[in-house]
Amino acid sequence: MLNKLSLWQRIAIPVLAMTLGLIIVSSMLVGHYYERSSQAQGMARSAQAIQAISRIIHQIQKERATSVLFMNGANTKDELKAQRDVVDQELLFLTSRKAELLNSTLQNQIDNLSGTHQAIRAQVDAKSGAAAEAAKAIGILVDHWIKAQASCANEFHLDGLESTLLSISIFEKSKESMGRMRALLNAVLSANQPISAATVSLLATHKSGVLSNMESPGLTISHTSHQDIDKLLAAEDWLSVLSTYNRVVEKSGKGDYGVDAKQFSATITRVIDSVRGVIDPEITMTSASIHNAAAAAQRNFILCVATVFSLIVVSMLISVYITRAINAALKAVAELLSHGADAVAKIAVQVAMASQNLASSATEQASALQETTAAVEETKSMIKKNAENSSKSATLSQQSYETALKGKEAIIDMTGSIDGIAHSNAEIMAQNEVTNKELMDIVRVIREIEGKTKVINDIVFQTRLLSFNASVEAARAGEQGKGFAVVAEEVGNLAQMSGTSAREIQILLDNSVRLVDTIVTNTRQKMNSLSQVGKEKIEAGIVTAERCGDILQQIVANVAIVGQMTNEISSACHEQSEGITEINNAMTEMDTVAHQNSAACEQTSVAAEELKTHAGKLLSMVQQLEQVIHGSVQNPVQPVKIAARNVQVEDDEWDQAA
Repeated sequence: MLNKLSLWQRIAIPVLAMTLGLIIVSSMLVGHYYERSSQAQGMARSAQAIQAISRIIHQIQKERATSVLFMNGANTKDELKAQRDVVDQELLFLTSRKAELLNSTLQNQIDNLSGTHQAIRAQVDAKSGAAAEAAKAIGILVDHWIKAQASCANEFHLDGLESTLLSISIFEKSKESMGRMRALLNAVLSANQPISAATVSLLATHKSGVLSNMESPGLTISHTSHQDIDKLLAAEDWLSVLSTYNRVVEKSGKGDYGVDAKQFSATITRVIDSVRGVIDPEITMTSASIHNAAAAAQRNFILCVATVFSLIVVSMLISVYITRAINAALKAVAELLSHGADAVAKIAVQVAMASQNLASSATEQASALQETTAAVEETKSMIKKNAENSSKSATLSQQSYETALKGKEAIIDMTGSIDGIAHSNAEIMAQNEVTNKELMDIVRVIREIEGKTKVINDIVFQTRLLSFNASVEAARAGEQGKGFAVVAEEVGNLAQMSGTSAREIQILLDNSVRLVDTIVTNTRQKMNSLSQVGKEKIEAGIVTAERCGDILQQIVANVAIVGQMTNEISSACHEQSEGITEINNAMTEMDTVAHQNSAACEQTSVAAEELKTHAGKLLSMVQQLEQVIHGSVQNPVQPVKIAARNVQVEDDEWDQAA
């Protein structure tokens, strides 16, 4: 198998195998960095969406507090509308970029949340139900927004940054618990009435939600954010909120809490804003970390791709350079050897062909000698026959001369007869023309009748017109004109019958004219054709007769020449007998030369065989070298097959030829 591979392939296959391994490993690295880059870019979009949702949640929580105060009569419609405008502005920002920042599921979820929000607003505007129910509905809406925020945080993963985004959702839950606490306390303080144990329990749940989420061990935030949370929980506003909470719990059975609802709402709103102040910087820092990770992943991806491409190009260039250098040197040697082998093979072929030609010439020469001997014997007998035939030819020549003279006279008579036939043919043509003229006279008479018939048609038309006019006048005359009308009608009928007969006569005349024209035309064409054919045959006969006369005249001249040549043949026979003696002498010399050519053919054949053997060995070496360079050769150089043969002429063949 290895012997079938070229030198280039033997070098290229290991290099390609290493390059392929490098490509596989590099592809894995490229895929890894590409995945990191994709996750980083997706997480960056998620961070933007989380930040936008956080702002929306914050403003919805404010809207909830404002709605509760509105339904309890502590706020005006304008204050509620102002807060709603802020929420709508934040929603507009997110919905305008939702196709860019969110997947299709979250887009549908946000659309549904927007519809639910509008329905809750309609209930608040109508003040249908208690303020607590509206606060609860808005709380459920906020929970769904927080879940959407958590879904965004869990969509992409990169170096644990997704846990930081999830911590934002935990903050939002804490802030939501604080917002529900604000809404419930606003309602309680606005009503300033005793509350049930369930309401107290609900307030405790909200307070516990705030503290548990704030101090959750699952929070993955910066040290600065932890310090900010500690400061927030120790701040005067939060302590004031806790004090109000404790007062409401203590006086839950009596009411009359002694706390202004709007003042409390402003205080707890500041606390919520402080929580918001922790969330925003955390989102900003997380976004910066995500962008840095995305930039690093992009740089690593580009660097990896460039490195892989560079290594592949360098390895290919090195393998091509080495292979070409070795292959060029060996190819030059192979070409030199191949040219030398071709030259030797061509010389061997030429020598073999020369040997074959020489052997063939010797064989043909021996055969020619044998044929020449037989021809000499035949020539002797033919000379005798020529002498006898020459005397007979003289007699026959005289007889042929007399016969040719008689044939010439017969040809002259035949030419006169043909001239008579031509004259008769001309008379037939003249009579045919006379007949055609008579037929044309008949046609002219028929056409005159046709003209008269047209006159009759005109008379019929006028008669019918007069009959019609008479009928009209009879109708005008009334009873007195009835008899005249009958006569006019009969006249019209007769005129119609006359017109019909005239048309029938017209049709018959037209048919007669066409028939006569057809007969005249056909007769003229046939007669002209027959006359032309007869004329051509007569002219051909005249030409043939003249040619016969010329030929007979030439025969007469040739017979005289034959007589003269017969005498010359007799003289030539004597000269031929002398030439036979010279031919016998030449044959003796040719026999000696043929034996010498036979010996030379044998020596040349032996030399050609040896040269062919050496050429085959040289070509075999060239093939082996080319196989090393190119591998399995598709069209290997074939050794030249020299069809040399030893031409041997047996002694008995030469004896027979002699």
